[in-house]
Amino acid sequence: MPVTEAHIDELEERGFVVIPGFLSPDEIAAAQEGLWEVYPKPEGFFAHPEKYPTFETPMRGLQNYPWSSFALNRLPLHPGLLDAAERILGTPDIQLCKAELLAKYAGAADYEQDLHRDYGNHTLVVPRQDGRWRELTTILYLDDVTPENAAPAFVPRMHTDGIKLGHTQLPDQSLRAFEEQATGPAGSLVLYFYDVFHRAVRFAEGHYARFVLFADYRQTDMVWTGKHAFPVAGNRPPMNELVERIDARQRTVLGFPAPGHEYWNEQTLADTQIRYPNIDLEAYREAMKKGETTSLRQTAATA
Repeated sequence: MPVTEAHIDELEERGFVVIPGFLSPDEIAAAQEGLWEVYPKPEGFFAHPEKYPTFETPMRGLQNYPWSSFALNRLPLHPGLLDAAERILGTPDIQLCKAELLAKYAGAADYEQDLHRDYGNHTLVVPRQDGRWRELTTILYLDDVTPENAAPAFVPRMHTDGIKLGHTQLPDQSLRAFEEQATGPAGSLVLYFYDVFHRAVRFAEGHYARFVLFADYRQTDMVWTGKHAFPVAGNRPPMNELVERIDARQRTVLGFPAPGHEYWNEQTLADTQIRYPNIDLEAYREAMKKGETTSLRQTAATA
């Protein structure tokens, strides 16, 4: 299901929205298969939890981008997700600034959190009240997310509008009376903004697990906000494969100069081809021939 204007309206009004069916069944199946290259399958974990002491700390199940599976690596650059981010942020000039996988297994750790806002470890400043220079956070559910397997809880914005944006924590947890768990089947997309209070919750008793993918987007010129720098993975085979297999628009969101940028000349094109033998650079060559300075939206149309 694409992200509709009705979804965006709900996001603006409530601060978060759950969109079931965003990923296709084939995308879900491929992503789930890729998970087992990164994490133990639930049946294996629960058969011998002592083999996996890493998960005894709540956030140790977090794995940064890129991963060993191309089916997973392509999801933060999903065309439907980029289109939604452009519309919500109001510009085609966007960049991916965080991508993480998170696995949780019931009983491995205490996942309960207090209500909080997320921007504290993404920027040293604060969000603007008028919504300019916003960061968009997204969560893709890679399995069914229910109250039993700890669906995250959100407090709709109308209950917190009076709380100044400088507060990332609350003096008490009385707002839990208004929280809603963001449940959804595998393939659901959750969108939310950083002024929304939310928290992780405990699992129900039983052999439950949960797998999600986080991806955050910002305007390209919003240099004071971010979390991950992807060039650090530049010598890793999964990143090399990703760069070769995605299109020009997706590479720009990942951090490549866009086709038409003055960075591109015969030397940088030739050497980029050497570094990535299977990359298709036609969009960059064509833009250079035309002497264009191409926006990301033009890139998307020609890539």
